[in-house]
Amino acid sequence: MRPAGAVLGICLAAGIPLLTACGARTGGEAVKGRQVYAEQCAACHQIDGNGYDDIYPNLRGNPIVRLHDPSLVIAIVDAGRGSMPGFRQRLTDNQRADVITYVRQVFGGGAADVTPGQVR
Repeated sequence: MRPAGAVLGICLAAGIPLLTACGARTGGEAVKGRQVYAEQCAACHQIDGNGYDDIYPNLRGNPIVRLHDPSLVIAIVDAGRGSMPGFRQRLTDNQRADVITYVRQVFGGGAADVTPGQVR
């Protein structure tokens, strides 16, 4: 597993854009969510969200990520699932809301934002 931040550095050095979906949040929240994703999620789910077959699920187009109600993806991020650790104790409410929003926007076809109040 790569150290935190290594994936972000590799992608930036390679010129790989980390936020590419139309309609994704702009400004600080999108940047923060992209950074949290690169540091905490991309080593397993890959920077492009495609995951690794039979090991780590893809996020790109994943029906859970695209659900209108984000409560299931929030629960998975908070408590973990399978080999994925929970992040409730590792990340702040703002960080979890930002990364879930990023994932839903970029890999979930523009699904609605998640607010810090929703992850509390």
